Amino acid sequence: SGLFRFDQLARASIDAGYSTADLFAFSANAADPVSFFSVLAAAEWLPAADREQAFTRSVAAAEEQLNSAPRPQAPYRRQALNELRYQLIEFRLANGRTAQAQSVLANAGEGFVEGFAARRPALYIQLKAASGAMDELFTANAAPLPEFAVHQAAVELRRSGSDGAADSLLRLFYEKKIADRAYSPSYFLGLAELYLQRGANQQAEALLRRMTALSPEPYGDHLDASVLLEKAGLLPSALGFASEKMRAEPWSRAAQFAVAGLEQSSAALAAIAGSNSAPYELRVRTAQQL
Repeated sequence: SGLFRFDQLARASIDAGYSTADLFAFSANAADPVSFFSVLAAAEWLPAADREQAFTRSVAAAEEQLNSAPRPQAPYRRQALNELRYQLIEFRLANGRTAQAQSVLANAGEGFVEGFAARRPALYIQLKAASGAMDELFTANAAPLPEFAVHQAAVELRRSGSDGAADSLLRLFYEKKIADRAYSPSYFLGLAELYLQRGANQQAEALLRRMTALSPEPYGDHLDASVLLEKAGLLPSALGFASEKMRAEPWSRAAQFAVAGLEQSSAALAAIAGSNSAPYELRVRTAQQL
């Protein structure tokens, strides 16, 4: 009864020669068209175009339910409708249909965007970034963005092949944080890595120098800067940061390891690997580098 095992039955119908249009026609007899089309929208065995049509029809059916709902049921129906809209936006973005995802906002009516940004911040940020409107997220009057949502949006942008948009989103986020005097090393390191990836080496090094100058713990961030520069292949600059750390804290085994590795000093590495005072993990890493 109802939609019990409907996914299996629908797939069996397709395998038997029925078309997706035939399945959609069955919705006329469905007690709950929203659930009917939602099941088809979630069916990964259907082509993407058919799934998108199912999503669109589920949204339309939910709109009809909201318009005919008694007043006490309206908040529940509106929430259910908005959840379907979020799913449609997410599906279209995942399939590279940014303009069509943006159209959901235009058709949703007043008040939807505010709720969208609050309930699904990562998806909202992803949509803004993919549609070329990410600058709106970083204006002087814009609300602060949740950091987890920015990083999640960047992951989804990369997953959909929009690496450039992901980099721009993270760059704007880090620059805004630093401009607002949020001096977490993670912001400096993240921004410096983006600069290095596009070949702006001097800009990256200047940023890392600023990070170390602002560090509440003297020389506390030098090794992180060194590791990032080494990863980018800038070995002299990486050695510079590590050497400064070792001169300031000659007892630091981590600094000794970094300098020895960058100088390719086998004797220094062997001394660290054989030292009982060095942490075990550092001794293992040193031994592996020999």
